[in-house]
Amino acid sequence: MRFFISTMKISTYLAAAAVLSTAFISSNASAQVSISLGAQSYYDDNIFLENGKDRPSPVTFNSDLQSGLPTGFGSLKNFNGKEDSDIVTNLYTQFSGKLPVARQSIDSSYNLRAGTIIFADFSNQNRFTLDGDVTTSLSKNVLPDPFKIELRNAIQSNSNNLAVASGTATQSSQNYLISSTMGINDVDLTRKTSLDLYYLASYQMFLGQFYLNKDTESVNTQQQGTDFHSHNLQSAVRHQVTKAWEVGVLGTGGVQLFTKIHEGAFGSTTQETEDLDRTNGQLQATSKYTLTKKFSFNGSAGLAYSKLMNDPEPRTISTLNEDGTTSTTLFNPKGNNTGLTYTLSTDYAYRPGALVTVGSTQGFSTNLDGGRFLTRLFFANIVESLTNDLQLTLGSRYIQFEDESETRPDTGRFEGSLSLNYHLSDSFSLNCGYNYSNQKADDSNISDDLRFNSPEYTSNRFFIGFTSGFVGLPL
Repeated sequence: MRFFISTMKISTYLAAAAVLSTAFISSNASAQVSISLGAQSYYDDNIFLENGKDRPSPVTFNSDLQSGLPTGFGSLKNFNGKEDSDIVTNLYTQFSGKLPVARQSIDSSYNLRAGTIIFADFSNQNRFTLDGDVTTSLSKNVLPDPFKIELRNAIQSNSNNLAVASGTATQSSQNYLISSTMGINDVDLTRKTSLDLYYLASYQMFLGQFYLNKDTESVNTQQQGTDFHSHNLQSAVRHQVTKAWEVGVLGTGGVQLFTKIHEGAFGSTTQETEDLDRTNGQLQATSKYTLTKKFSFNGSAGLAYSKLMNDPEPRTISTLNEDGTTSTTLFNPKGNNTGLTYTLSTDYAYRPGALVTVGSTQGFSTNLDGGRFLTRLFFANIVESLTNDLQLTLGSRYIQFEDESETRPDTGRFEGSLSLNYHLSDSFSLNCGYNYSNQKADDSNISDDLRFNSPEYTSNRFFIGFTSGFVGLPL
């Protein structure tokens, strides 16, 4: 099998290598490392999240499609409405521990996971994944409380949760993130009031997918990402009203500056990166209340704001009809968006080893085209220890996605899951379970000219796996 990594350049190799190599640099043979090995496998009856309808009509921005299909559309040969099933296996090794580098001056730790995802039938989807982070901060010997300086390097594939169909491996991609945090933490303003104040700088690089084949003509979903850096000020003021009740105010504001756009399967992103630069902000009031040792409440509510630094230009959305003709629709993105955000959750530990969590959240984001997407989530989860070694987890959630630019259908998705985790020993555990996902779309407010493929689908997934750990080995 030929080895190939899509959309990567030399700098990307160096960034990923830096994360891995840093974790294993050691000047002290007594350092400890925790090593775990794992294997997970699942059967999914709809791995490409299709719905029995025909392949989607090609869609591009600011393109007349007169020359035929857009770049990448021919690669969707498996995306034909057929609900393909497959058995997928994820093999991985994980390392975690503390770095023995200048321990008197620096506190540093790492957590790294390298894996391979293997498809039984669609072998052209095989890939390897890297996840993990290296976090370094100045120790209290050098920088005493309340000051804090921290540096974090991370690489993420988002491929590890095999229990969730909406996070299927066919849709995952790698990102590299480096961030720095500087500020003060938990400073007493009064006897019952404290302050946090941070400056956070970060840079994200989109890495694409780490395929094990050179045959990328079979990519079945649109892969799109951006490189950007952001700079934010974050603050929090907390006040202890009573022993059981805490209130606070959270605020954040800053800029997000884009440096590169990585085109998706349709090659539809054409605007300059400076057209995407934006200012973001959020202000929230928070409350935490502990009624008893078994019952607690967390809540927050506020407003979020996002404004493009440059007024976005009107754009056309072009679709290719079945008869070969082209339909175009004018899209006028907004330059700024404001939305209500909230988080509500209740925890009830009705007995030791058992927990019920119920809640709801709402937030919004501004996509690359200036459109505003509202996301609302309702969830309920139960964790129950059936025995000292056997744990049952039940989960359900309903997610609503609303596109206020009215260029995509509003969707709602229900997900239900059940899993069992059995600890055979302190270093070996088994897990198995089932996940169900059902997504519906409401395209009643969408123009007839925008014949996007329906985002509706149903998926059933059965999974099983094991993890074996080895703790306290010398590095």
